[in-house]
Order: sequence, then C-alpha cells, then structure tokens
Amino acid sequence: MITQHKVDMEEQDQTHDLRFEIFGETYEVPYLVSGNRTKERILVNSTILFLKRGYGSVSMRDIADSVGIQPSSLYSHFASKDVLWAETLSHAIRLYMLYFRSMDEELRQAGSFKEVIETIFYEPKRLANSFTCYAFSLLKAEQFRENEAAKLYNQDILRFSIEFFQDWFDRCIARGYVRSFDTESAAILLMNSIMMGLDLKVQELMGRTLTPYDPAEHFRRLERYFLTFAGDAPAAAPTNQDGELRQSAAE
Repeated sequence: MITQHKVDMEEQDQTHDLRFEIFGETYEVPYLVSGNRTKERILVNSTILFLKRGYGSVSMRDIADSVGIQPSSLYSHFASKDVLWAETLSHAIRLYMLYFRSMDEELRQAGSFKEVIETIFYEPKRLANSFTCYAFSLLKAEQFRENEAAKLYNQDILRFSIEFFQDWFDRCIARGYVRSFDTESAAILLMNSIMMGLDLKVQELMGRTLTPYDPAEHFRRLERYFLTFAGDAPAAAPTNQDGELRQSAAE
C-alpha cells in the first residue's frame, strides 16, 4: 500500500525550508525543487493564487507579481500557464505525500492504539502544516474543473489516505493494541473528517468561515471519538457535537 508512493516520498530534500507569509501567518515549506528556490516560490505562490481565484482567473503576470519577478523570468521557468499548472498539481501531491511519510515514520514508534491516534492527530490539532492544507484544498477545489486534478485527488489523495489509515488500524488489531472493529469504515470516516477539518482551516485563513466549527476543536473531538475504540483508553461517551461530526463526515 505505502510502497506505491515510497519512491516519490524518498526523493524529497528536507535540508532547507521555504518561509512565506500568507494571511498574516508565517509558514515553512520543505524545498522540493533542488537548487532552485525561485521555482519553488513560484509553485508555492501559484498554489495560493489558484486556490483563491481558480485557474481561469489567474494570469502569469499575477503569479510573477506575487513572486516579485518579471513575467519573462517566470516564462524561463515555465513555458506556459498549462505547464505551470501541471507542475503545481505535482508539487501539491508531493507535499501531501511528504506529510504522510513523516506520519508513517512516527507511527512506527507507537506502542499502543492511543499512541497511534495521538500521532495521527498531532499535526492536525496543531494546524502547523498549513501549506499542506492549501495543497490539498487546491486539488479538491479543482477536481470538478480539470481531469488531471480529479485523478490526483481521487486516486493519490483519497484512495491512498484511506488505505493508509486502514492499514495502520489493521496493524493495531494484529498487534493486540485494540479490539477488532470495521477498519475500512473507520478509515473512511477518519479521512472524510480530516477533509472537513482541513477545509475549515483554509476557509478560516481566507476569512470565509461559514460554520460554527473551530478547526482545532474539530480535530480534538475527532481524536476523542477514535480513542473510544482503544482498550487502553477510557471509553468516554461521545458528546452531541461528536455525533454531529460523525454524521457530517458520513455525508
């Protein structure tokens, strides 16, 4: 399951981070383009612009201006907007897989189901990996417009993520960390809820929050729900909000 993406995930150069500011918050993104920081900045800024405005409303000049370079310099890196778009999608997927690679390494150190769940929710609860949220949301937003985005979103994000979580749930049962449960349904519920939480974070950052859900609290409630499966954790009764969360995720 994990091996189909392992080659891509092993290629990442994590020796440097790109710092950028968006909506008043500063983030760090691992450099994925070896030796070419200008190209990396172009891809980061393109992700934000395509997400905010949509592919059709963003021009190459808009992207060049956001990076602080001349359009001619932008075209020296990307021959056309279509070429830039394709690389932006690829860059988004690589960021997403890098996130899962890091999680997989941490999960291998877990010695209980409680530790597995806490590891899965560590970054979402902190909401520190926000650029991955943008990359994810870009693919989700564009899947209805562009066939390649739809393929990447449905195969490289949804299918991979659900299989990843189901695989780890199955391992926990095999190791005796937790009693048996429907791991496929749990993985689907988990991924759907993560999708909702990431969307909430992006909408919040863009000033478009339309729901009463707080992104960080959303993940805390979801973590509490999954801990009810654990034999080594207190099985607290779900709250009304937890029930609403489960229903929303199922929809």
